[in-house]
Amino acid sequence: MTDLYDYRAAVECASAELAATKGMHEDLRERIEILAHTEYKIADRESYVRFISADTAFHVAIARLARNHLLLQAVESVRCQMERIMYAAIDIGYYGEVPGREHRGILEAIIKRDSPRARQLMYEHIFGSKDKVVRLAIGNARQPS
Repeated sequence: MTDLYDYRAAVECASAELAATKGMHEDLRERIEILAHTEYKIADRESYVRFISADTAFHVAIARLARNHLLLQAVESVRCQMERIMYAAIDIGYYGEVPGREHRGILEAIIKRDSPRARQLMYEHIFGSKDKVVRLAIGNARQPS
């Protein structure tokens, strides 16, 4: 799992930084803003399933903004792995915290063309997610069968 998060950080942080450097087409901005504002209700599986789809679309959209085909392929691949983790979490009743604020911050940095901030916010978002997953795994390992 550590390898997955390290790889994810490498490709998604680079994507966010490059996206901020290259700027955003106005027609994409509205779509990505909608994705960045997608949230879910705790203990509402259907809303979380919709969120998982929007979360993946958000991260892939950032990679598309980077306009680098290899980064896009890498992000699409790593998102498949992340979706598995997210679906496994809801199967045990864990939804995590709502990352909408983090998504909006990343998007704002890209819009402002602040590439170091976009990279840093993506890094914090990814490793914050990792910390939640690790806490979840440790908590479940301690519970009696």
